[in-house]
Amino acid sequence: MDHPDQVSSETCIHCGKKFANCKLKNRHIKRIHGIVIENSRRCHVLCPLCKEGNILKTYENLRNHIEEIHKVSIEHVKFEFCSEQQYEDWRNAEKVDTNYAKYRTNSCKSYKTINYECNRSNTKGYGSNYCKRTEKAGGTIKIHGVCPSKLIVKIYNDGKITVDYWKTHVGHQKDELRSKHLSAVEKNMVIEKLKSGVSVDRILEDARKLEMPKLERINLLNRKDVAYLSTKHNIEGRRDKNEMVAAALKVREWNREGKNFAFFFKPEGETHDILKKEDFALAFMNSAMEDKLRNFTTIVCMDGTHGTNKKGLDLTIMLIKDDRNAGFPVAFFLSNRLDQQVQEVFLGALRIKMQQDIKPEYFMSDDDPKYYNAWIKVMTNKPQRLLCSWHIVKNWNIQGKKIHDVTMRKQMKQEMKRILNETNEKKFIELKDAYLNKLQEANELDFANYLLRYYFQDEDRIRMWAHCYRKNAGINTNMAIESLNNLLKTNQLKSRTRVTTEKLLDTIEDLVEIKMWQRIFSIERPNANNYQDRIIIKAHKEAHRIKNKIEVTEKQLGGFQECAKYVSIDISVIAQNT
Repeated sequence: MDHPDQVSSETCIHCGKKFANCKLKNRHIKRIHGIVIENSRRCHVLCPLCKEGNILKTYENLRNHIEEIHKVSIEHVKFEFCSEQQYEDWRNAEKVDTNYAKYRTNSCKSYKTINYECNRSNTKGYGSNYCKRTEKAGGTIKIHGVCPSKLIVKIYNDGKITVDYWKTHVGHQKDELRSKHLSAVEKNMVIEKLKSGVSVDRILEDARKLEMPKLERINLLNRKDVAYLSTKHNIEGRRDKNEMVAAALKVREWNREGKNFAFFFKPEGETHDILKKEDFALAFMNSAMEDKLRNFTTIVCMDGTHGTNKKGLDLTIMLIKDDRNAGFPVAFFLSNRLDQQVQEVFLGALRIKMQQDIKPEYFMSDDDPKYYNAWIKVMTNKPQRLLCSWHIVKNWNIQGKKIHDVTMRKQMKQEMKRILNETNEKKFIELKDAYLNKLQEANELDFANYLLRYYFQDEDRIRMWAHCYRKNAGINTNMAIESLNNLLKTNQLKSRTRVTTEKLLDTIEDLVEIKMWQRIFSIERPNANNYQDRIIIKAHKEAHRIKNKIEVTEKQLGGFQECAKYVSIDISVIAQNT
């Protein structure tokens, strides 16, 4: 027995014949029984000139209504084309893609029908109460009602194409630029430029060039238009629409043929012994980076940065100083948090990757102890910890506001930098004690107690930041990491923060290649303006001045040898005057 709803929706009430759907049933009733079934979808055909909004149900009724009631003549023309190329040329000339939107496509045995309606028509017949985004400042381009202008294109199997074209627009201005779309020719031009690697700025610059006496839609091209076309045609070559799936595919590419570049990968949703189920973690090191870490382990720098991707993942960078005292990244770690537990997981995976303990002499980071604590816990060695001088001075400047005396507050930075940069241990202690006494005599106890609590509390703490305890270390700041961050964010990512994880991984890989080529250039084509070359030349001159033109040769970073007698020159002091 048929269900009552099924009988009423799929069975003809006049003859009892059953159909697959309501559309076939209604067509049967119209053709066989001569009765037209009212369809609620036709209620959207409203006259754009009537204030009360007459429901005219069909386009034919709409055209007749406009001609008879509103006395507007609607031009109707027919075209017949022998080939698809002729039709495409005509469509581009008429800019059909600019002013019309494809509304419906029907297929029959001998031809296919495509309906184009004016893009100003309100084909729904109502305004939605649910808005997913803020309305444009100029308001919607849809008019109140339906514009009678439309095209019906029939494409026959034998290649012939016919077009019924109602040209007259009613209810709006025809040439309003804000309502126009880009034509197919204009879209293809932008797409081809994107595929050829032309920058967005150059594409917009070319679009601003006026080739016609009046503005065209292409002249109003903006970045959103270019971004839409880039996303639609996958110009960036995204591996998958899902960001996490795309990142997993990128990891698979890195680790193809046993390369193991992504030596640790924990996607969201997977369980881990230490990390949480919702955590994401990915560590990257290619063969060139691995060689650098094995060969140059004197200095290791670690720091974290944010604002590199739209998921808000934090990026940890490990960097070494090579034989030319230039910074080179040796590992990247992308994670959703930057606490010590996550850093221990990263360093543990790095130790397994290297199959050995990494034993640097110096370890530099910011004042946050999580990097150093994780290092000594996982790597089982305890290098001398150095704090970045730039961060130290920055903290002093912030806390220096506690000094009430304006004159002393202005002199604080100069006096504290003199203490920081002093390379003689005895002189350092004298300057430190003298400045503390000065603060206490001036009753500036807030800043004095701050220094005693965080920087002068014991010798171990002083060794982290005072230059007199890092002679010949070859490093005073972690500016190499800051420079690398700037290169990544500004040069590579173009200051964009809405970058996908997959794009960020591609950019990191390109960044390592750029740094590798920079090293090759500095070796094969040395530049006199190179920072390391400048301080070496200045160190040579200082050695000549000390020993009265006795020939010296470089022995190690920051030290030079005169025959059998060793001449020690503090390279950090020379660099400060460069």
